[in-house]
Amino acid sequence: MIITVFNKTCWRFDAPVRSQDAARVTSVRAHEERTFAASVEATVKFLEFEDSSLRYRFLGDEYKNTPTEDHIFPTVEKTIHDALERYDSIGKIYIPLGISNHVDHLICREAVFRHHHLRNNAVLYEDLPYVASFSEENIRVFVGQLCSHLANNTLHTPSVKEKTAAMSFYRSQLEEDTISTVIKYGVRLGNNTSLAERYWSFETLEKEQ
Repeated sequence: MIITVFNKTCWRFDAPVRSQDAARVTSVRAHEERTFAASVEATVKFLEFEDSSLRYRFLGDEYKNTPTEDHIFPTVEKTIHDALERYDSIGKIYIPLGISNHVDHLICREAVFRHHHLRNNAVLYEDLPYVASFSEENIRVFVGQLCSHLANNTLHTPSVKEKTAAMSFYRSQLEEDTISTVIKYGVRLGNNTSLAERYWSFETLEKEQ
């Protein structure tokens, strides 16, 4: 199951951000999400919240607030919990690491991470392309400050071609520079010999001990 929390949006990389474009942009994004979900044999659920492009007046303000300072946080938190509680057994919950400091990423992380019964199932993926601008040392410092009990696992993905194909489902969101940055970071994680992704979790720590 893919849960898209902030599916209502007007953000585009190829045009001015205008709230009056929200219905059309949201429709395009929903189609992209459903198409990708179908390609990996998953279902998708939209929680129908407005993203920062609709909640904040000025571009850049989405990096200035903590998640609990955003008025929408309590409602998002409850809605995420209600969606998860419909399942008898909860497996891994993939959430952003939040190194981007984007308020929408932080809200999704904290809605899960602040609750012990959910946090132990959390798998934190590195926010791309933002994480690529950080050194390895700074990434590890950030993770350590978030929680000292997280360990990482690096997954090697088959090929640049397959990774690029997966990203191509999101044409309205990813310009060529972003795709290139994601690929370069994957090569960096793979020590310049393969393409990789990395996530952080408590489960990984338990396996390594």
